Amino acid sequence: MNKRVFVLCFIIGLPLLIVILFYTFFLMPKQHFDISITSEQISHNYHNTIANRSSSLIQIDDKLYYNYRNGDSFRYGTYEITDSTTKRVYWEGPALSPRNISLDNVYHGQIAEDIETYLNTSTGSLYHVDSGIPQELKPNHSFVVNDVWYFYTLGNNPELYRMNGDKPELFVSADTLGEPEIPFKMYIDDSFIYYVSNMQNIENNGIARYSLKSGEAQSIYPDELKNIENALSSISCLFARNGKAYYLTNYNSIFETDFESGVTKLLYHSDDYISSVNMLDDTLFFSEDSENGGIYALSVTNGTIEELLSQRAGIKELYLLDWEYVYYNDYNENLFRIHRKTKEIERVFG
Repeated sequence: MNKRVFVLCFIIGLPLLIVILFYTFFLMPKQHFDISITSEQISHNYHNTIANRSSSLIQIDDKLYYNYRNGDSFRYGTYEITDSTTKRVYWEGPALSPRNISLDNVYHGQIAEDIETYLNTSTGSLYHVDSGIPQELKPNHSFVVNDVWYFYTLGNNPELYRMNGDKPELFVSADTLGEPEIPFKMYIDDSFIYYVSNMQNIENNGIARYSLKSGEAQSIYPDELKNIENALSSISCLFARNGKAYYLTNYNSIFETDFESGVTKLLYHSDDYISSVNMLDDTLFFSEDSENGGIYALSVTNGTIEELLSQRAGIKELYLLDWEYVYYNDYNENLFRIHRKTKEIERVFG
């Protein structure tokens, strides 16, 4: 090969090699792992969002959608995972500070950024709809509970609304609750709103619930919390079942407050950091974040604790999508699932 041909091949081949290397290391989709995904048996996105402060994983029919972050300026984005493929369906191009679309809300089988903004997973684009909310109720913050849109206004007179079709109906106001603002930490079920009270009179602060039937509010400040510094402000992962509230305090203690008896009891205390608490029926699932920590299932009926996964360092979030598996990710955004009965672990993404 003469020198001229060599130079010509080099000129042509080098850019091609750079493109191939760039694609391989930065743009090539993440590896696919063969797993079986059946249509979801439970609608649990509301719980998953509460458990993790924001959702990174949802299921729609027989597809998973996962937000990959990890500070990756090129491969971040929302990935669709099926039995046979893993592909990215949304990203906003190379970015130093990548932003993922919110997966907190699923409405009628569609991913929604908010009540007016949806994701078309086929085209990877956002589209807007008319929510029917009048201008005087904007700006607001919207969220979905059991396929119903709620939103609270952000003005001087905060109110919580619920959509009835395309018409907003006042659900409750801060004044009705006797609060200075609509509580941010809340749990809504068919009969009550459970929330962390933030009254200006500290003696009336506590774990509270508002009856949707009678319109009465009840607040309990358990003695068990009074010796914990900033106990109320540190509450997260708030759930409720059969008139009892369950919540994480100070990222190390799980409590139950019974509104009928007024009794609060400590269900679990960890010397470690509890990164997530989720709930399905009468079972609380929680994860500890140390090298010796794992995933545990705690029955609120009989108080028994089962270890599902041991010595798994750095568990970040827990997700419940069906009756068989507990999904979890680590701080490198790798996604796994463990079978509740067999304890078999499968890698889902990463």
